[in-house]
Amino acid sequence: MRRRGFTLIELLVTTTIIGVLATAGTTAYSTVRTKARDAKRVADTRTIRNAIELYFEQHGRYPDAGVGGIELGTSGAQVLSDAGFTPFGGEHGSVYLLNVPSNITPGGVPYIYRATGPDGAPCDEICPGFEVAFALETPTGSLAAGPHLLTEGGIEGAETGDTGVSGFAAVAQYLPSTEQFAETLGAAREIADLEGVQAANKAVVAPVAAIASVATLVAGLASAVPMANAGQFFLLAIGQPLLHFTRRKRQGWGTVYNAATKAPIDLATVRLLDARTGRPVGAKVTDKDGRFAFTPPAGSYRIEAVKPGFVFPAASLAGVAEDGAFSDVYHGTLIETAESGKTLTVNVPMDPAFEPVMEAHELLSARNKKTLRRVGAMAGPVLGAFALAVTPGAPMLLLFLVQLFLYQLYQRAAEPAVSASQGTVYDLDTRKAVKGAVVRVLSLPYHKVLESKLTDAEGRYSFHVGPGEYYLIALKPGYAKTETDPIDFSKIDKPAWIASDLPMRKADEPGKE
Repeated sequence: MRRRGFTLIELLVTTTIIGVLATAGTTAYSTVRTKARDAKRVADTRTIRNAIELYFEQHGRYPDAGVGGIELGTSGAQVLSDAGFTPFGGEHGSVYLLNVPSNITPGGVPYIYRATGPDGAPCDEICPGFEVAFALETPTGSLAAGPHLLTEGGIEGAETGDTGVSGFAAVAQYLPSTEQFAETLGAAREIADLEGVQAANKAVVAPVAAIASVATLVAGLASAVPMANAGQFFLLAIGQPLLHFTRRKRQGWGTVYNAATKAPIDLATVRLLDARTGRPVGAKVTDKDGRFAFTPPAGSYRIEAVKPGFVFPAASLAGVAEDGAFSDVYHGTLIETAESGKTLTVNVPMDPAFEPVMEAHELLSARNKKTLRRVGAMAGPVLGAFALAVTPGAPMLLLFLVQLFLYQLYQRAAEPAVSASQGTVYDLDTRKAVKGAVVRVLSLPYHKVLESKLTDAEGRYSFHVGPGEYYLIALKPGYAKTETDPIDFSKIDKPAWIASDLPMRKADEPGKE
């Protein structure tokens, strides 16, 4: 009797494939962590610079730290106030930066601050300059890898130039109208029977449509989900509707949220790690409400959260056990479970890795890139519809449906939720919408900028925030600054939208009523 089994060649091929996939996954995960550390370092430099410049505006000099300088974020330099860099409890007067950031390890170098004189030499009295040393592990934005100095004039390093402004204009206006698209389909039907059209449609149009759908989906995932966990996102997108039937059976949920705005973080990857071995025993991807759930056996665990653009653990909430509506705030500490099957309900804050974009041209560049991605995502279904019209049939219909599904996945990954009712920035005299105004939301009591938006052609904007107190600032060249009264959201039980109508007055008419 002949025994059936796997040949040696089959086993070698299988183990080779598994090894390649495991190596690729490990490399991708390591790259994501490295880039996240560098993103936090760049964000830290902006935070430090803003605080130091605020100090300079009040005192006419930069804070001194002795000739040898001081390592930021250590026990001797945890707060920047009118007293300079001090430990907690040593501050007095105005506080310019609470929880001074320190370098995240491994990699990089400690953030060393020192004040400098007019010639760049160390200074310990009335100092007109400063420098902060830091280093990046990989190229980040316009900054090269390696050592850098943050100075009053900007960042110095090996790189030259900057990212600049996107050279692409908004391309939505170039999309075909409904009538034009209908005419195009009509023309396609007329020539569909011409010789060579069917072959060209199958050989060129359909593959290009599929490639466009996949490429834009990958681009969207790259900005929203760690690529090492893209597979988990697909499983979530397909299986998440089924969770509706199991939610009532669960004991609770954990939530991943933005430590600054208190809003939930969608599509964050949460891993449950065995505390003894450090190996993952479970992984989840948060839903649009930032929720996840683990029901592990009894044991010792840690939780790790990963999301492009965010950093865990949240240094801004270090040591905080309750954060407004969020209790059991988790900071990466050990979790002991004595009972099997009990749902972990910790809340996981994450710090934004980048400071909010402040300049109008940077916001415009980001908007243009987003528009281009959206156009690319739409190209797949549009070309698929064209291919289906030219060559009707089950294969083309199936391809078109797949492209629609990929487009839905793209929207889920790359298109953030938008409030149904949005605020409007308008000219106080003409009552017309003000396009291209920069609107910022700031938190109280530290007046920290949480997010910036650029108004669209109809002057619209909105911000998604959690419990807290906020106020808005609107800026536009040619107009006087508009600042709102405090907006009290401290009593809301879930994240809400700030969308107030903001009037702006022309700057050359300051006294007009």
